[in-house]
Amino acid sequence: MIPGICSSLLSRGRDTDGMSENEASMHTAFPSPPTVSPPRDKREGQRYPESSLYPLDLSTLSLTIEVTGAGHGIGKELAIGYASLGATVVCWDINEETNKQTMNEIKMMGKNAVYAYQCNVTDREEVFKVAGNVREEVGDVTILVNNAGAVCIKKLLDQSADEIVRIIDINLISHYWASDI
Repeated sequence: MIPGICSSLLSRGRDTDGMSENEASMHTAFPSPPTVSPPRDKREGQRYPESSLYPLDLSTLSLTIEVTGAGHGIGKELAIGYASLGATVVCWDINEETNKQTMNEIKMMGKNAVYAYQCNVTDREEVFKVAGNVREEVGDVTILVNNAGAVCIKKLLDQSADEIVRIIDINLISHYWASDI
């Protein structure tokens, strides 16, 4: 399991204590997420420990997982999580420094099957070039985690046309480029 992500998402309650009336109405307006029950172990008739969601050892599967936006935030945590499970991890980020920091953190965990590539995922030609480098140096990518994303903290009507296009390029168009490799 990727530490903290699945368990926190699945364990969220529907408690509305401490919320404003508006927050509480929005919170209860949507149905509760489905309950995930792990399969029973047929040999012992027992469930997996509730603290885990199907524990995996990805090293036996020889998976190569590419994570875009791996330099910080969710992408960084996903890269670290997949590496801790034994996968070969390919980190992509536009920020070379933070991307290398992610790679070095993974290596400090004793996981050496990690690679970092600087890539502007909004540039189609650069995506294809970096993908070719990955294919030559690492091999085929088994799973792509299209995580790169951005937000603009201004109101929509206060954003320039360039800012809007940049956000759409990162949050939408780049996913097509990375998926087409």
